[in-house]
Amino acid sequence: HKNATSASQLSLQTLMDHFEDEDVIYGWNVCHGGHPLDVLQCIETGVCPLVIERAPRPLWMGFARATQSCPKSDVCDFRVVRSRRIHPSQVASQLWSYGPVVLEVSAQLLRSADAKGVVRDQQPRPTNHAVCVVGRHSADDGTVCWVVRNSWGTSRVPRGTPPDYTECVAVGSNRCMVDWDFWQGDPKHPGFCYIPTSHPSLHETYPSPWIVCDIEVD
Repeated sequence: HKNATSASQLSLQTLMDHFEDEDVIYGWNVCHGGHPLDVLQCIETGVCPLVIERAPRPLWMGFARATQSCPKSDVCDFRVVRSRRIHPSQVASQLWSYGPVVLEVSAQLLRSADAKGVVRDQQPRPTNHAVCVVGRHSADDGTVCWVVRNSWGTSRVPRGTPPDYTECVAVGSNRCMVDWDFWQGDPKHPGFCYIPTSHPSLHETYPSPWIVCDIEVD
């Protein structure tokens, strides 16, 4: 089982499809985003099992599809446990010790990034998006920022992504019907941008916008 898992990867498409069913979590729609803790807790409790893709090229459509079942993999030898919000003061130690931290953030905030990918909008805004914070960066003006991975950029798009996928529902169907809204990231590192560590929205303590989980391996 361990060998099979190492040669496979999580089926993100299946997870998205499963959450498209509103019976899983009331009001949830993966296209709307903004609920990463719900996703982690749903996996943790087994409502939506972790699913492994054995195929060499994972299925990826870029949007959720209607599904009748979420088949459980027989090769998954790890579990998501203790999904939780953490205090903003814990972010640095979590990041350096364990890896990327999930951040709930405003998509509008990210779209305020300048030509070098640094977020300049200092207004606290309601969260409607989730990103991974993967490191720390000093901007040209000395501003200390968190490094945010917001997308695959132009060079990390998964194989199999439809060539005409330029908006939320470009291929297939989805209830979203929202046009793709392009955003300004770091031109040297497409898919990444930088949020000042001092930004007020990052220091909310209730509920904290910072989310982590633990992984247990059999």
